Amino acid sequence: MSEVREWLAVLREGTQTTPKIGEVLDLIAKQPRMASYASASAVAETARVNTATVVRAAQALGFEGWLALRAEVRSRYLASLSATEVSAEHAERGVHPASSAVRQDVANVGLFARSLDLDVIEHFATAISQASRTAVVTTGSYAAVAAPLAHLGAVMGYPIAMEIRGGTHLANVMSSMTPESCFVAISFWRLHAEILKAARSAARRGATVCVITDSVSTPLTEVADHVIVVSSEGGSWFPSMTAGVCAVNAVLTSLEQQGGQKVQDAIADMEHTWAELELYDI
Repeated sequence: MSEVREWLAVLREGTQTTPKIGEVLDLIAKQPRMASYASASAVAETARVNTATVVRAAQALGFEGWLALRAEVRSRYLASLSATEVSAEHAERGVHPASSAVRQDVANVGLFARSLDLDVIEHFATAISQASRTAVVTTGSYAAVAAPLAHLGAVMGYPIAMEIRGGTHLANVMSSMTPESCFVAISFWRLHAEILKAARSAARRGATVCVITDSVSTPLTEVADHVIVVSSEGGSWFPSMTAGVCAVNAVLTSLEQQGGQKVQDAIADMEHTWAELELYDI
């Protein structure tokens, strides 16, 4: 796909590589689908190099290793497909689609757990805890990731709210962004233009910009102060939010720890409010 080929071409600009590493990168550009699934040894065999060369090729582009590069190639490859093409991509003969979806979610969470950087989680949480207000901006089904962050963060006493309506509603949010604010953008698969414009606006206004996404090289990272990357590949045409929710849970636990007694008091007060309103039968 041209998307992957063009992206690799930009990354390779000014990068000195050996002929063998060049062969690996050329293979990825020509066969992004194969590269997005293949093990380092499979890529090495196809490119007629050794496995260590595949790892060095990934590192030459700034990735920790082959798994990190493969995840990015996969994200970009899927983003280049239409919804129906993505659905066909996940079709497995003889396997129930629900089973495939669950297995993919397990794989996504496993990848996030293996690549978990606690400093990134802590810094992300700190940006929220120290902000005068936090806006969590997303769209569509990505609200499944944004809603727990905004709702449970507010229960803990943090001034945080979710905005998914866009348009003039989003404009009102952006007009109140200041250097003391935090802007959280959540976007997967294809980057929503309005979210990118809003993130850029928040950055121009001096707000701290935090991003949860499935690509390390999305344009959102260009204006982001803190970025959490998760896999959003699902079992059908639509992206999965499971690993994104897992990342949010990690941020929320950090927010609870950072808030200390103040957070505990806020939770206790919320419990009292729930009781007053008789929200629950039990």
